[in-house]
Amino acid sequence: MADKLNSFGKLDQLERRVHRLTVDSVTKLIKKEGLIDSVLENDPKITEVLSGPVAVVSIDFDKFKEVNDNFGHEKGDVYLRDISSEIDRYSWEDGDDTGFAFRGKEGDEIVVVLAVGENSMQAYKSRVSRFRASLNQSLFELGKEFPSKGINRDNPSLSLGSVFEPELFVDASLPEKLMLLLDLVDKKADIAVYNSKSRKDVRTKETLADLTYYEDLNV
Repeated sequence: MADKLNSFGKLDQLERRVHRLTVDSVTKLIKKEGLIDSVLENDPKITEVLSGPVAVVSIDFDKFKEVNDNFGHEKGDVYLRDISSEIDRYSWEDGDDTGFAFRGKEGDEIVVVLAVGENSMQAYKSRVSRFRASLNQSLFELGKEFPSKGINRDNPSLSLGSVFEPELFVDASLPEKLMLLLDLVDKKADIAVYNSKSRKDVRTKETLADLTYYEDLNV
């Protein structure tokens, strides 16, 4: 009996270690390493998203360093986790649409992959627009909650950069699609979000309640 309990204990420790390696401890989002494992294991959600054309959206938190500097790293983690949770939720909670989010190179960089449905620029723009609208409303509500959590700052905002390559995944296997996707993030989506952040002083919000600044590399 003792040997059996010991074996269960070791298995539990191994599972926790694997979890730490594949899931970001702050945002609770899957890491790139975990994403690769999910593809190799044919995760149904990720397989469904990658079965057709996708929009790739890189997201960066505006002035996140100021949150850490002004309120401390513990509050910064709360800020990061709460917003990341909403990004993850709205990546897939959009009617019949689906998608997934994963942590980028740094803790405050997130990549969202959105199933587009139709292989057209119009479908791509519509999908990203719906995602932004949902995220904007969520950020607005979170901005009202943060003061009660000791984070007194203006409404949170995000910089987004998106890209759409309709012919990218044609005839590619699932692992190949993931590699192409990660390459697209590094070479184009990250550039789009960098362009968005670098233009922050001249960016204009589409409405007063717009809390996401956006750069479309396809325009």
